[in-house]
Amino acid sequence: MELTSVNLPETKKKFLELHYGTKKVSEYNEEDLKKLFKFILALCKLIGVTEAPDNEIIMLLINHIQEYHGDFSKEEIQKAFGMAMADELGIDFKHFNRLPPQLISLVLNAYKALRSKEVAALNQILSDREILEKAERNKPTPEQAIQNSINHCLYFFKDYSEKKNNPKKDDVELRDWGSLNYKFLSKIGLIALSQEEKDATLEQAKRELLAEKEKEKLSGRGRKGIADAILEISNGTSTELAVKARQVALNNYFEYVITSKIDLENELQNASKSGGKEN
Repeated sequence: MELTSVNLPETKKKFLELHYGTKKVSEYNEEDLKKLFKFILALCKLIGVTEAPDNEIIMLLINHIQEYHGDFSKEEIQKAFGMAMADELGIDFKHFNRLPPQLISLVLNAYKALRSKEVAALNQILSDREILEKAERNKPTPEQAIQNSINHCLYFFKDYSEKKNNPKKDDVELRDWGSLNYKFLSKIGLIALSQEEKDATLEQAKRELLAEKEKEKLSGRGRKGIADAILEISNGTSTELAVKARQVALNNYFEYVITSKIDLENELQNASKSGGKEN
């Protein structure tokens, strides 16, 4: 696995490179096993075992490693015992002048627990990066983004027109969530209000929003604190007011399109190509 492009601390990168970049005991051939034999002899001396075990014992230790820790490499075993002797694995490392299989498993299992966490963290990084790269690959071009905004606006206008032509008593007002359509139309210059028009729109929004709150209050469906909400709207400090004003401006523009019998699709295409109308 290529780790050079992954943003990791150097110590963790080297740690993972041992895991992904070295040959595992389960894959060892005869020559590799001979090297492992010599390594275990050296390991005994390293940890302070004064008398080297017999060859038969070393072969049994190799069999133990092959059976229970075949996903380790010789280099990882060396790293694991180095960390154990440095008290970095959180285990009680005592050998009592011998290297039993229990001690090997104690050390390698502790190392493996740590290794698993680092591998999981790496996989998460790679997964996140893959998601970001996929999102970047699927990111629409500027032209596609504009067309998506046009399509969204046309769908919303269609719903607005249908509700206007076929009103129902319990119809809920269409909401321009996130003010996406308003922002797009403003960006391409189709909604370009003078200061006087902005003030009038805000006043209209305030009247409509107050009427909605009063209706909620009378019906008993209003949320707690409805009186405070009405007060905030009245004095212009309500966060709902700005959202409502954008909705009113959008609705007013749609009314203008309908009464003027404008082909909205052509209007949107032309405005987006020309970069918008002048204010």
